[in-house]
Amino acid sequence: AGVIVDRVLSRDSGTSKTSTSTTPEENRALLGGEALEAWKRHVQCGPIGWKAALAALGTFAVAGLVAAGIAALVSSSARALPTEVRGGSFDAVPSDRAPPMPSRGIAFVSAESRGAPLLGAPASRFEQSFRSQVVNIGVGKMWTGYRMKVELFAAYLRSRLAMVGYTEPGQVEQELVVFVDGADVFYGGCSPSAFQAVYAEISANSGASIIFSAEVVCGEQNCDKVPAIPHWAARISDVKNLDSGFWKKYEVGCNGTWTNLIVNGTPCAEERDCGYWATCSVPPAVKFLNSGVIVGPIKDLSDMMEWTLRNYERFSVWGDQSVFSQYWLDNPDKVTLDYTSELVLSLSDMSHDILKISDRDSGKITNQAFGHVQCLIHGNGRGRYLLRELIRNVTSLSLEQARGF
Repeated sequence: AGVIVDRVLSRDSGTSKTSTSTTPEENRALLGGEALEAWKRHVQCGPIGWKAALAALGTFAVAGLVAAGIAALVSSSARALPTEVRGGSFDAVPSDRAPPMPSRGIAFVSAESRGAPLLGAPASRFEQSFRSQVVNIGVGKMWTGYRMKVELFAAYLRSRLAMVGYTEPGQVEQELVVFVDGADVFYGGCSPSAFQAVYAEISANSGASIIFSAEVVCGEQNCDKVPAIPHWAARISDVKNLDSGFWKKYEVGCNGTWTNLIVNGTPCAEERDCGYWATCSVPPAVKFLNSGVIVGPIKDLSDMMEWTLRNYERFSVWGDQSVFSQYWLDNPDKVTLDYTSELVLSLSDMSHDILKISDRDSGKITNQAFGHVQCLIHGNGRGRYLLRELIRNVTSLSLEQARGF
């Protein structure tokens, strides 16, 4: 059992604690009629002979059961929700345009080293509504910078992929993972079925499997290379001017555009360093990548995170967002943004009018720009002040009280 457990755990660091190596097919064989042959191939018996090896076969068979148990435990937070939860009403997606929603597992993950993530705090009501705990991969870690967030998330995804071969083919790779910043992402009250339906709709219309949150301010990305809001976003939102004036009545912090802003003798767009000055497009539009919330299948996210680690020093300006932005611009077929803010609304430089508490008892918050119950709310940047006020009005707690740090 220790052999298989060590292999699963050691794959996170890319090292192996044992010389034993098995393929997924052989792992499955260890549980069935081919156990003896797999045992012969991978155990060096030396002078003890095969009789002693056969005597130990029962112990080795138990290892397969232990591995299966580990697979069940690791994936327990990402099990598909019960039928009565999955089948609820789409309070974020009208049923006449909602695509069929696949039954797939979903896990919410954060890397908060200071305490429990805000999304998983009791005041958030998220875990009660989604019947799922937020996995905090930052517990007990000393924060060393934004690269640490990438390293921890990449290791988590590797550990999940290590379960391939112990579950149904394709099950692990296609499970959804939602990464959220730990300190400032709050729950708005949407249903689990709505969240999955919105993801499925955006992915189906864009052709991309990975979705990042979007914001109105251009930060840590080449603003000149950011594409216009795609036509599919207007179609699914029934708003025709998302890129030409729709957001003007909701933004309050935009400070001009980036064309005449020089940083270190270079236009800030080329430096990918315009965010501090709150530069927006003209007219303002929510079309810039924000890395506070990331949604996608495990395998695709893992591929992106490994690329991000390899290229971190090359593209990072302040943190991880600049590296993710480069991956997005280079891979529009794999990555898109939540242009209609249905999965997550980024609050930086938005007015108080964007959100309304529709039911204080249940904690439901309405996005007034689109009229849907908001799923996640990210108090990024200057949006932290609006998030504080929102949490106070919903929970009667301060932000620090709500999250515990």
